[in-house]
Amino acid sequence: MFFGDVGWLGVAGGPGFESSPPEREGSLLASFCADREKGSEAVSPVAIVWPCPLPAGAYVAAGRQVEFPRPDCPSCAGPLVFWSGYRRFVRVAGRCRKIFVPRVRCGRCRVSHALLPAFVLVWRLDAAEVVGAVIGEVAGGAGGVRPAAARAGVPYTTARGWVRRFRVRARDLGVAFAALAAELGGEVIRPAAVAGRFAVTAIGAA
Repeated sequence: MFFGDVGWLGVAGGPGFESSPPEREGSLLASFCADREKGSEAVSPVAIVWPCPLPAGAYVAAGRQVEFPRPDCPSCAGPLVFWSGYRRFVRVAGRCRKIFVPRVRCGRCRVSHALLPAFVLVWRLDAAEVVGAVIGEVAGGAGGVRPAAARAGVPYTTARGWVRRFRVRARDLGVAFAALAAELGGEVIRPAAVAGRFAVTAIGAA
């Protein structure tokens, strides 16, 4: 399903905001902030999204036995080491599941990063494929928000918030993904009268 990366929907406090964990993805632990090396305050932690091959259910069942990657530090390209982690919720098929999110820490710049599986969105309770399915159905013209929300097992107001945010950015997203599709050798997507359908088509082509 497309919309694998819809982090632009993750606005704190909006519909679907995932507030269960005591700590936001990518943030530093308070105890760690106190002893950062001089100059490290200019380096911002990030949530590293990795292409997890497991669906949400299998990921939950595996727990800490998941084979997590260990990429280079996105801030300074230094080596990363595993450094604790935390648990958060993700909602799939109307059911909330608790998953473990590991952290990695850079010994060079002393910044920690969260390793998020690709089916999870930062600060969002619902899985990426759920958000994408609702947006694709509504913005693509296949149906309305309420039936799409019911099929996805999410509140109507949550789905409505996703669609509204998408429509605000639809024209720019369509142009960006249409350019990407052309650059990758795909079909040329021409702007449609309805920005939402144009964006959905362009994202699918890319």
